[in-house]
Formats: sequence, structure tokens, C-alpha cells
Amino acid sequence: MKSGLLKPVAELKSGDVVIAMNIAKNEVVESEILMVAHSSPTTLTLFTAIEAWNGQKVFLTPKHLIALSLQTNTTPSFIYAENVQENDYIYVRDEYNQLMSVKVKSVSEEMKMGYYSPLTLEGTIIVNDVVTSVYALINSHHLAHNGLAPLRWYYKIVKSLGLANEPFAPPKPNGQLHWTNQFLYLVSKTLAPHVFS
Repeated sequence: MKSGLLKPVAELKSGDVVIAMNIAKNEVVESEILMVAHSSPTTLTLFTAIEAWNGQKVFLTPKHLIALSLQTNTTPSFIYAENVQENDYIYVRDEYNQLMSVKVKSVSEEMKMGYYSPLTLEGTIIVNDVVTSVYALINSHHLAHNGLAPLRWYYKIVKSLGLANEPFAPPKPNGQLHWTNQFLYLVSKTLAPHVFS
């Protein structure tokens, strides 16, 4: 975060500034929270726990995308958390605020209470020093990010005109998608059903 303070994902809201990965430059950047697409503090949820050899660990729902570092390519590849395997490489932020590739030590499943989905302008977020996409369910980070372009435009216009500090009100804490995301998922399922496999 801009202040350098740590904040639980459950407390993030539209307009907060977090750290993320700029995919084109392969570097750590600051990015604003566009909205919180899901908020469900009381739902018992199955998570995929991904632990790197340097001790960093992140918990993602199985259909949440995570960035893999490919040794033959500087551009990350995004796959569902449930498809990550031991010896894959993920991006981890080091103590110098640089990104490095770290081998996955273990992948397991764990039940945890509550889940949240903040969306950033950058399309990525760094949680527990691990780089992940902010998108889930659609098996294409780039398609999901391009699909949300109109929401990013709206957010930037509203903020630049000073019309609201939090352009997108948080969803009700019952596990439902924000209405804007429900609409985009419906359109995506109709036009590109293959990306949900």
C-alpha cells in the first residue's frame, strides 16, 4: 500500500492503493482498487494453498488465476490455482521490491472462512508477496482484463472529476458478484464459453 502498511484483503475498498505487477514491464507498481467483486466473510470456502520454496504462501480459490514465471519467456502465463504443480515457478516480491521467480514447494487444499475478490486497475495484485491475477472463473487473464476496460474508464473519469472517492460501492457481503461482473460473465459465457473450462 502507498503508506507501506499491511492491510487484510477483507478490508480493501475501491480507491485503496495496493502493490501489483505491471505485466509489460515485469515490475512492482502501485495500483488502485477498482472495486471488490466478491465479499463473503462467513462462507466456508475451499482454497488452493500454494507455497514457494522461500516460504511465501498464498491461498486462492481453485479457479482463481495466478501468474507463472516461464523460464523461456519474460511474460507471465496465467493459470487456475488448482492447476499449479510442484516445481512450477511463481513470481514473488523480494525485500528490494523486485520480482523474482521462485519454485513452488507444495500445492494443497485447505478450507478457510471467507473469501474476497478485489479488482485492481492493473489487473494483478501482490498478496503475501506473491503475484496473482485479480480474475477468476474465466481461464484467460487478458480476456478478463480487456472485458473490464469500460469499468476502468468509468472509474478513472469519476475519480478525475472528483465525483466519488469510492466509485463502486462494495457488494453485499453474501458471496454475490458485483452486478457489473455478473453482466460481464454472462456476456463472456455467451460469446466465449471455452474460456470457462
